[in-house]
Amino acid sequence: MRILVTALALVLISCGPAPRPSPSEAEAVVAFDEQGQFRLELELPKTTFAAGEPITGVARLQFAGPGGIEVAGSGGGLIGFSLIDVDGPRDVGGAQDASCTAYGLDPQSSLTTGLTKSGGFDPNNPAYDFAEAFLKDPVYRLPAGTWEIQAWSTFLGKGCELPETKLSTSVRIVVTD
Repeated sequence: MRILVTALALVLISCGPAPRPSPSEAEAVVAFDEQGQFRLELELPKTTFAAGEPITGVARLQFAGPGGIEVAGSGGGLIGFSLIDVDGPRDVGGAQDASCTAYGLDPQSSLTTGLTKSGGFDPNNPAYDFAEAFLKDPVYRLPAGTWEIQAWSTFLGKGCELPETKLSTSVRIVVTD
């Protein structure tokens, strides 16, 4: 009888609740900016990554007005990304062309893109080596540090007419060794 009680106690102990992961490990984070009928969201799956780990995320541009609307912006897309090194000089600003391409937006769907990289690197910049390596790497990954990943969108009205709409939001992440 004593063996049966001991075995039953061990089974009950092993069925206890599983440890809960910290929010940065388990929960996606969504940051947003709104202007008028437009909303830009940036979503990352977590806020803590290991150095060299691929970082994924998605940005969405939404229109909440009645019907659809035509806007004009960069031929490379209406959403761009920048990277800010919170503790140092390794910022990488994104770039867009001024081609004034037409895009249609409507409330039933959003314009969505994964994290992308754009920009340039100047040999006179102290962060030249970092910027060059980051932009040439096809995978979005970072060294240890605290970083702000910023999504932004700048566009004009139909036919490249004013008003200009500017939206920007960011998520702070920590990259550990």
